[in-house]
Formats: sequence, structure tokens, C-alpha cells
Amino acid sequence: MLSSGRDTSEWVEQQVELMASAWERGEPIPVEDILARNEGLGPEASVRLIYEEIVLRREAGRECPSAEIDRRFPQWAAELRLLLECNRLLLPLTPPLAFPEAGDRLGPFRLVAEIGRGASGRTFLASEPALADRAVVLKLIPYDHREHLSLARLQHTHIVPLFSEQAFPERGLRALCMPALGGASLDRILGQIQGKETAGRHGRDLVAALACSPSTLVAPPANDSPYRRYLEQTAFVPSACWIAACLADALHYAHERGVVHMDVKPSNVLISADGQPMLLDFHLARPPGKADDSPGVRLGGTAGWMSPEQASTFEALRTGREPAAAIDRRSDIYSLGLLLCEMLGGPGARLDAAAGKPWHENHPDVSIPLARVVARCLEPSADDRYQDGASLADDLRRLLGETSSREPGPRARLRSPLMRWGIRVSVSAAVALVIGLAALAPMLDWLTLRDALRPATALRDPRSRRIQGAAEVHELADALRFRYGIDLPTSAEARELEAHCRRLWRDREALLDRKWGDLEAEGQLRTDLRELALAVADFQTRLSAPERAESSRQEALRVLAEAESSLGPSPAIERRRHAYGAVFGPTAAADSPTSPWERYDLGRFYLRTGRFDLAVEEFERALEERPQDYWPHFYLGLSCYRLGRFHDAVSAFRVCLALEPNGVCYFNRGLAWEALGRLDRASKDYGQALALDPRLAAAALNRGILSHRQGHYAEAIEDYRRALLCDPAPELLGRIHYHLAVAHLARGDSRSALASHSKALEFGSEEARILEPQIRRSSRRP
Repeated sequence: MLSSGRDTSEWVEQQVELMASAWERGEPIPVEDILARNEGLGPEASVRLIYEEIVLRREAGRECPSAEIDRRFPQWAAELRLLLECNRLLLPLTPPLAFPEAGDRLGPFRLVAEIGRGASGRTFLASEPALADRAVVLKLIPYDHREHLSLARLQHTHIVPLFSEQAFPERGLRALCMPALGGASLDRILGQIQGKETAGRHGRDLVAALACSPSTLVAPPANDSPYRRYLEQTAFVPSACWIAACLADALHYAHERGVVHMDVKPSNVLISADGQPMLLDFHLARPPGKADDSPGVRLGGTAGWMSPEQASTFEALRTGREPAAAIDRRSDIYSLGLLLCEMLGGPGARLDAAAGKPWHENHPDVSIPLARVVARCLEPSADDRYQDGASLADDLRRLLGETSSREPGPRARLRSPLMRWGIRVSVSAAVALVIGLAALAPMLDWLTLRDALRPATALRDPRSRRIQGAAEVHELADALRFRYGIDLPTSAEARELEAHCRRLWRDREALLDRKWGDLEAEGQLRTDLRELALAVADFQTRLSAPERAESSRQEALRVLAEAESSLGPSPAIERRRHAYGAVFGPTAAADSPTSPWERYDLGRFYLRTGRFDLAVEEFERALEERPQDYWPHFYLGLSCYRLGRFHDAVSAFRVCLALEPNGVCYFNRGLAWEALGRLDRASKDYGQALALDPRLAAAALNRGILSHRQGHYAEAIEDYRRALLCDPAPELLGRIHYHLAVAHLARGDSRSALASHSKALEFGSEEARILEPQIRRSSRRP
């Protein structure tokens, strides 16, 4: 069976890894089974395997008396007694595990309560008296385990982080200190809702299961958390997709750092007290590659959750064969597909899917596109699966944007009937219209603006033309909501927007005829048309020349009268009438909004006029009535930012990203993180913004500035050059060239600094004028 001493030694190492992994799972393999399957194994290898089992038993806190050793292995009894007495054979014998109990002190920690126990470890809620008695979770593992080496490299929103590691060799233990996040494991949550039909489940059922979790001892439920609010507002299928997308992001992050989790399953997913999905338990994690490529790294997994290549490698090692396939990131993708399938349809669906059976036919709430995503995760060949977690997360979020069945907000109400009629409504162009908003002067991407304002392709069928027109109105209205929330655009940009708004406004009667036939879609259309009418009126009065002020005011009042006639009375229309009475003066209208949209519009009015505290009040009231609506959350974030309430701004933008991830929200959240001094998070959010929208010049500029602050001048220059390639607005060009000049100067490249400085001056950068003497002096140095 084994041709050489080297082959025997490698085979024994593989068997040891297999045994160790089995003990960690709580499913120990008796060494007698291995010896029985490999008759003729030499005495040295046999004794080594028996010895390793004794060590594993002691690591797990199970003593192995000499009498039992003599009884089980009489032929090797003398050799084993000698080895144990001399305490030497390949690996030293570690002391037996001495676990503490609740109430004990362990180093700097006071153990409060035991909250989990496995085959070889225990988990405690603990406190740190030296740090104001902060609550932590302490995971105690055998001293020779190396989970902390994988976890220490990973700092991601959806991975439970490691605070610190401390060894207690006298106890044979290693303590991993992690934050006390509360919540419950996903398998516990799914177990609590198991009795409910999958078609009748809702995201709020997940939140209810969290509330019933005994882990409220660790951290109380965060009722105002954006993650919990998202789950409460969202149907079950989109909730499951969102959780899986978060985990796919976490896996992609780990894979990029050379860590394959190897044990993705519901019990290794934490839904924290605030509703945040987080990946945990990296004790089986290993680098990608064949099992024998990484000596000393244990191979493991859980039966029923392993990819085909992981299971076959596991079996090959157990039977002494050469592993045929490498295990890499795609193995985790397979396991995540099983997890998503079990969330959607239960354990039976997971087993059917793994066997290639049509599991989704019994679950009508699972769409065909979603079933295809799961099927791609579960392809038997790794080459046919998603090749990375980011691609899987993208597809899941695409499904969330197109088929989410949460209570419809402004986008979903229009998108749903249009999707049924075969016309896809996309807001990506609207998102791409913005390069920056919250703290910087708004800057528009002119290429995208021209694309967004391009007239719709003519359609022959009248109903198709009506649907296409509604889609165009919705896209432009969303662009205005992003672009026009605080300040009016200026000059040519404003006139082009006004012309497009007027063209669509003139066609309103054709869109509002009685043949529309869908109340939700018609309601959204009316909201969008009112947005256009108010924008047209504001453009007319605020951008007119002084000599045309009166005629512009009369034209704006005429548009408002048309809006009232076509769409009905509205406090927003009345508010504009009073404002136009003094043209640029404050409104004298009695603001009495009667709907969430009217509160949202009043909030934007306060935001534009600098009354940020009143704006916050209106957006919060709008969200009390419709917490699932995107835009009040977005503008609440902007208002909180203007008030200096940066933590609240982060929370508001976090909800936006849960509802609909886009580059603009990541950019604005990055601004809030930067204001809080969390530069690492700010830089990460700017990067996410660029990943979703590569033409966000302001995100590239800001990330470059952060790199410059940290002394990473080459990275800063790369981002500044990327910003220039985004075709930024003219007012941004001067800033970019100025920062390029400063970065070149810091690197000692006087020639490049002088060239960038000249460009900055060309675009009117005042900062560049201040820098000019230093640039000139530097350029004259030899």
C-alpha cells in the first residue's frame, strides 16, 4: 500500500490531521478503525497513530488511563507506556485541558457565564475589569490550535473580529477575546421558525427569533438598528438573499487574504443583536491548495456541508489515497449555496439541491433566477461555479433590486408592474449622475447626464410608449432626488435638466390616461411627475435673470397650477406658491403635510434652506409611517451630516445600503466616517463607491487624500490620476491637480509637481496659488 518510509510518514501525517479534525467536530474516529482498514501497517506508524489519539483525548479533557490503553492495544502496551512516561514522540505531550468555570478569573478576564461548548473548546461571556468592565466573548481553545492566526488577518464588517489572544500554557488553553455582539447563530434562528411554512415567513420572523434568544445576556437587542429595521420591513426571500450576499462579501474578503473557511454552515453564522450577519469560527481555515500542500494545517469540514472536492479529499485521506482536487475559494461558495438553499426551503431543500433535484418547485416564492443562482453555487465542478464571492454577492443584490418582495417603496411600486410588462426600469443612470453631495459642492458627470437626458427610443405600441415614458419620468425624478436635494444645479447643467423636465411634463396627460390600469404604478407616476413640476418651477424662478424675475415668477405659478389640476392639491405646491410671493423669501405657508411624501418634500425644503434640525424631524416622521422608503433615509443622512451628527449619518446611510447598495451612499457614508476620524472605514467606503460606480471622481479624490495623509504617496497619485480619468466636473479638476502637485512634491518629483501645479492654476485652484512659492523653490533645486 505504501511504498516507502517517506510515503508512510506523509500518510500518517494526513491521518493525524483527519483524526484531529474529527475530534474538533465532536465526531472522533476510533484509531482501531484506521488500523483495521490498513492491515500490515508497521509498528512505528501504528504506535504513532495510537499515541495521537491519546493526545487528542487529553486535549478534549478526556483522560485515557493506562489500564484502558493496555486493554485496547495489548500488542503495543509496552511501547505506549514508555512513550507516555518519557513524554516524547514527534510532538510533546501537552498538559490536560483545565477549563475554568463561570465566576472564575482567567488572566485579565472575569468569566460571567458559559454560553457555548464544543468537542475541544468552550465559550464564555466575560468582562475586563481593567477596561471599565466591558463585556467580551472569550473563546477557549487548546493551546496548540491556530485559529487566531487566520482570524487576526480579517477585519471585515461581516466577520466577527478578534480583539486579542492570550495563551495559558499551564492550562493547555488559548483564549480568543472577541466583542460581545449578542444575537444568535443562524441555525438556532432557523430552528425557531422551522414550524412556519416557508411561503408564510417574513424577515420580521428572523427578528422575533433574535428577541427570543438567550443571548440577550450578552448584548441587549438593538431595536433601532438599521439591520433589524431592514429585516422587519423585508419579506423572507429577500432577507435570505441579503444575508447570503453579506456572507459572500465576507468570504471574498477572506479569500483575497489567502484564507479558505472550510466550514460554512448556519451554526457558524452569527446574526448579531442588531441584525447584522457575521461569519465566525475559523478553526478549520486553511490556505487554498491540495491537502498535502500545506503541512501542519488540519483538514476538516462538516458532513452534509462540504463541497464535492472537499468531501472527496477528506475520504481520500481517510483511506490513504492521493487527493485528486485542490480546495480553494470555490469550495466555500458551494457551502454558502447550501446555506442559502436551506434558508429558502429548509433542510430537505438543501439535500435535494445537493443531489441535483429540482428543489425549488415546491417553493413558489423562490424565483427562477434565484434558483439559478443557487444552482450555479452548487455545480459539481468548481470551474462551473461562481469563481469568487464578489460575483455571487453582485448577482444576489441584483435580484434584490429587481424582485424584492418587501412592502413596495417608491422604486418597487413602479418597477414591479413595469417588470411584469417587460420593461426594465434602472436607476443606475440616476445614481451615476452624482459624484459627490453631502459635504462637497455637487459635481455632475457630464457624460452620464447626456446619456440620462437622451430621449427614449420610439415605440409603436401606445401602451409600451406609456410604460417607457413612465420609466423615463421615474429615472429623471430619481436623478433629481439625488442631485437636487440640497442645492440647485447651475448654468448649462440646470438648463439641460429644465428642458428635459419640461418635455416630460408636457407629456403628462398621455401618461395619466385612464388606461394605465395599475394603481401602484399610477401612484408612483404621480409622485414622480410632481417632483418634475416642482423642479421646473424652481428652475424657472431661481435661475432667471434679474430683469425677467416677474415673468419667471408668473411662469412658475402657471406650472404649479397645472400640477394642481393634473395631480391634485398638495402642501408642497402651496409652499412653493408662498415662496414665489417673495421670489427668494422664506415660505409663509402653514406646513401641514398629510402623507410621507409630503413630509419628505418638506424635509428637503428645510434642508435646502439650512434648517437642518427641522429637516431631520420631517424625515424621521416620514420614516415612522413608511420605514422602508429609501429617500427619507438618504436625506436624513445628509441632514445629520450637516448638523455634525456623524454617527447618525452613518446609521442612515447604512440603511440605504441595506435597501439598495450604490456608490453615492457609500461615498456619503465615507464622508461621515472621515468626519469621525475613522479613516480606515472611510477609505474602504470610498473604494466600495468606486467599485459600484467607477466614474465617481470625488470618491477617488477623497481616497487619495486619505492615502496621502498616511504617507502612501504612490497610492494617492494613482487615485488622483484615476479621478482625472472619470471626466470630472470643471470645478473639481483644479482640486485634483492641486493634490497631485502636493503628492509629487512629497515624493521629491519637482518636475511632475510643477506640471500638475500649472494645471491646477489653469482650472482656478486657489489652493494652488498658496502653494506656488514652494513649488517654484522646489523646481529651482538641483
